Amino acid sequence: MDRALSAKPAAEIVLTVIYRHSIIAAHVNGKSLLKGGFEIYLGRYSMLDFSQSKSQSGLEPWPSLTDSGATILDGDPQQSGRVDYGSMETPIISGVWECTQGSFEVSYPWNEMATILEGSVTITDASGNAMTFGPGDSHFAVKGEHVTWKINSSKARKCFFIYTGDQVEAVAAAE
Repeated sequence: MDRALSAKPAAEIVLTVIYRHSIIAAHVNGKSLLKGGFEIYLGRYSMLDFSQSKSQSGLEPWPSLTDSGATILDGDPQQSGRVDYGSMETPIISGVWECTQGSFEVSYPWNEMATILEGSVTITDASGNAMTFGPGDSHFAVKGEHVTWKINSSKARKCFFIYTGDQVEAVAAAE
């Protein structure tokens, strides 16, 4: 006697991952497991809000620009910031950086994409090409690029996305 077996189908689980444990969507049988939109399993947010309308509080003083490898050209620019994702031991770092008025030369030790949130800056590359950026403007710097930063306003603030993967891999290979 042939008998059709009816079994309850397994639950359909769909996860969408952005990067290392950052779950943007988790669904079982079409129902969201996450409340509050972009909340991830670890209880933090996988989407960081750097919008200009949002207060970017929590900035702390950072080492002097000269301690960070820069040469001060004018004024007494002081930097502060916060890291919202990653560290120097991870391939990606994201956060907010702020600097008071002045100018300095620096060589980028990493690849960086940044968007100005507040203030005005003029960045001049080694060839003398000067570009002025204000709120909402973005720029990209390649590792090793030598530039001059001039903070035109009383302070400038940017959100940044830094890629350090090549440095992280080099350190890991040396260990």
